[in-house]
Formats: sequence, structure tokens, C-alpha cells
Amino acid sequence: LDLDPAHAGARTALERRLTDDKHKLAAAGILEPIYETLAEWAPLVGVHEIQLAAETDSLRRTALLGKIGELHKRRLGDAEKAFDAYARSFGEDPSGDAAKREIEELAAVVDKGHARQVALFETAVESGKLDSALVHELSLKIAALHEERLSNTDKAVTYFKRALEVQPDDETSLSALENIFTRDGKYPQLLEVYRRRVDIADP
Repeated sequence: LDLDPAHAGARTALERRLTDDKHKLAAAGILEPIYETLAEWAPLVGVHEIQLAAETDSLRRTALLGKIGELHKRRLGDAEKAFDAYARSFGEDPSGDAAKREIEELAAVVDKGHARQVALFETAVESGKLDSALVHELSLKIAALHEERLSNTDKAVTYFKRALEVQPDDETSLSALENIFTRDGKYPQLLEVYRRRVDIADP
């Protein structure tokens, strides 16, 4: 398979092998640098998807999904497919800062992006597989999105409280709940926030 990439016949022969289960992974490995050199980004995405389907290591899968997302976003200008790739990357590793950052940026431009972002983050939090620091981080993000983007105050309250379960003295959550309960005239709940502040100040 060591063929001249500039030769159309050689490329065609390699690309035929991308549909052959026995040879497609090897063909993808050969075509990857060819597509990169020739700036053929859509076929390069296809090669990475073949590599992804064969990969079992979570770190390498996350890296491949990052490449796919980057190609869709930077080279192909397809925000929807970029969001999908980063969403899959987040599913592989919810702790990855790069995927979270890209999801947050793309959520502003894709259809129902903030709702999709919240769904991803909520699924991760409710999985029971995350460490407490990540549960706290994502709970704050979810709560803020519900309050600021989705107009779902009840859900915002739920996740601010979830953040407080992890970090009882979290000032961000306490301030947000204080503002919500004051605005909405929910004085018994507001009193609970004040009591919690007293407990924190005088343990």
C-alpha cells in the first residue's frame, strides 16, 4: 500500500479499501497524512471516524473526537457536526476542559444549543460516575443555564442546591439562590439561605 499519493489510481485503490472491513483501518492510516497534506478535510474526517470505530482506549477516542470536532469547526465550518463531535468527546471524558469549552461556545450558535448542552451535563451529573469536584462544576453550569438561558427557575434551584450538597459553603450557589428567592418572593426558602449563611459563619 506504499503508493504515490499524487497518483489518482493509487488513491482510488486505497479509498476502495476504506469499505473493506479487513483493510480499512490500514488504508485509513495511509490516507490520513495524504488528506492532511492536500487539505482534504471531509475525507480526513471520514478516516478519523474509521479509526474511532476501531479504537477502544478512551484517551485515544477522546483525542480523535477532538480532531473531528476541530475539523468540522475550523476547516469545514459545520457547527452542528462540530457540536456533535465534542458532545461525543464529553461523553467519553466529562472532565475534559477542551470539550466542555467547545460545547459552551458552540451551544450559542447551533439549534437548541443550550438545551442540548444542559442535557449533556445533566446526564453526566446524574450518572453517579463523576468525582465531587466535577459534579459541583457541572451543577453550577447547569443551574446558570437554566436560570439565564432556558428560563427554568425550578431546575436552576435544583442544581444550585445540588452544588451545595457537594460544597455547603459555596458562595456562588448561595448568592444565586438568595437572588432567585428574593426576586420571586419565596421568603421561607430565602430564610433557609440566611440560616445556612449563619451556620457557615458560626459553625
